[in-house]
Amino acid sequence: MTILECKGRHQPIIHKRSLYPAWETERLNVFSPGFQPKLHNYDREPWPSRWLTESWDSLVSLIIEPSSLRDPIPLVSRAPNLRLLSCSFHGRYMEEKEVNALLLHPQLERLTHLSLHLGQRQLSVPMVKLTLPSLRFLQLDFKWSLLDPARITQEPELIPWTLPALSTLSLHGYVNERVFSLLEPFLFRHSSTIVNVLCALGSTRQYSILRYFNKLQMYVISTAWVMTSRYEDDIVPSSHQMQYQPLTLLLMDPHLPSHQDVNWLKPAPKSFVEKIISVSRYRVTRVMLDRPWNHIRSDIETRGEFAADFRFKLMVFLTEFQELDVAVVDLHGVEMPRNMENWLDAH
Repeated sequence: MTILECKGRHQPIIHKRSLYPAWETERLNVFSPGFQPKLHNYDREPWPSRWLTESWDSLVSLIIEPSSLRDPIPLVSRAPNLRLLSCSFHGRYMEEKEVNALLLHPQLERLTHLSLHLGQRQLSVPMVKLTLPSLRFLQLDFKWSLLDPARITQEPELIPWTLPALSTLSLHGYVNERVFSLLEPFLFRHSSTIVNVLCALGSTRQYSILRYFNKLQMYVISTAWVMTSRYEDDIVPSSHQMQYQPLTLLLMDPHLPSHQDVNWLKPAPKSFVEKIISVSRYRVTRVMLDRPWNHIRSDIETRGEFAADFRFKLMVFLTEFQELDVAVVDLHGVEMPRNMENWLDAH
């Protein structure tokens, strides 16, 4: 893997340099730590000139962090085997036409993973209609997506794409109700192919997003959000019997909540599970944590004097799921035994 650090318009720094040149790498990560472009500067940063004369036949993953201003198209054009692309199109320094120019690039038909950061400037123009036959994973991060009402009436949908192989969808950022209504046709069009979904578009859609999919297997959500939110007041009991489909809840967080955030006064797992039942066709049958048990135990121990209190509260939280007949497993599928109070103790 090659990591390219871009500091403004200075010569880029290449980390993890090896005996082979950069264009023979399989994965390229580009970032600009602490660099903030001037608002009057609309130019993209240039790639090293030598890079644009070489063929990147080995490159399968290109990740351009949102802090970087580098245009992905020149490198995408030289990477015939590229399968994963992550890049950003938001901010005043990006042209509206750039995102469509990328989407129309023939190399995108080979991608299996695509992540785009989109802003209001890019969403102010219609997206091109396209079909990406190989794409299995799509992540969209909306930045300040408050579209003009005229766009709402002129365009029938926000993302007019057809992705027949799409199985995982990850949505981030913020969209208002009008914009979300333009996103609905895309969700309905892929209701039978998507089996894994993450929705971080605001708390009001943490549940409603489940209604759009017929074959979900895994729903990804923040551990802290489940721990600290309350749902009892807006739970509407189902008025009819139905056959619920099993759903795995993947609790994702780079870090577990701090001890100050964890003050459970009500049974969050119970109300959370009931809320999902009330608004969708799914019933949570398994909760999966995003790390192995030994990593979770290590994280608890780093809390010093608060470790014992946090361990107790986390154990209560997970046990409440078990009392609802929900299996609790780690990232490797190892299940937490029932009635074992010292399960999270350091081994």
